[in-house]
Amino acid sequence: MTLRKIAGLLAAFGLTVGLIGGGVGAVFQDQVTATENISVGKVACEITSASPAGPNMVISTTGKSVTYTPPIITSSAPNATGLKFDFTVKNTGTIPANFTVDSPGTGGSPFATYTPAASGPNPVAPGASISYTGAGVTWGDLSAFAGTGPYSFTWKVDCVEVPATQEVISSSFNFSGTGWAGWNCPTGTHIVSAALVGATNPYILGLAKPGETTDGSTYPVYPHYTFPAGVEGAVVHNGGIAQTAHLVLQCTLP
Repeated sequence: MTLRKIAGLLAAFGLTVGLIGGGVGAVFQDQVTATENISVGKVACEITSASPAGPNMVISTTGKSVTYTPPIITSSAPNATGLKFDFTVKNTGTIPANFTVDSPGTGGSPFATYTPAASGPNPVAPGASISYTGAGVTWGDLSAFAGTGPYSFTWKVDCVEVPATQEVISSSFNFSGTGWAGWNCPTGTHIVSAALVGATNPYILGLAKPGETTDGSTYPVYPHYTFPAGVEGAVVHNGGIAQTAHLVLQCTLP
């Protein structure tokens, strides 16, 4: 073998070693990721139906208003029944909301307005609805009334997020000596605490929720009342002396 051939072989060998040496630092790799997707709920409500049905009752295409245009008044005589209508509002949002009807006020003589029954605040779960009955106007003697109208009266329903913890105040109770009384938290909330305000004589107060017993009676059945399924609240058994007081409840969302 000539020196020229040997030099060529050595050069080739050196190149091979160089290539192998250059790949020693390479490694296999992979990767994973962790992602959190955040969605925020919303409060939304719509009018879904109204009565009396007919061309005089129009619900907007957005469901945000309903307009009732009753027949024209053709008599000056007073009307204590008046012209009234009903409407239903649905919680179209994704979180619970309190629905409250805001009355337009008296309307001004000779008219008087009526706020629907169950004007609230009433907690309404997503997808649920509440019907308001008896919104409308009555009037007194129109013989001296110079106006012709039309006159507008508007009832507004406020749809507001239910707070995480809310205070609920009951009506006043006029206890007999050993009478019972109680009050509910809004549907879908849990009772946290309760107090009987205004009491000056002995009483027994208990939380009305699963597993609780108050003076021998176990939730949900009490001498004066059976709580609906899933509804919590507070109960009181008066201690022997008649008195007047009311409950204050602290209720929270799950």
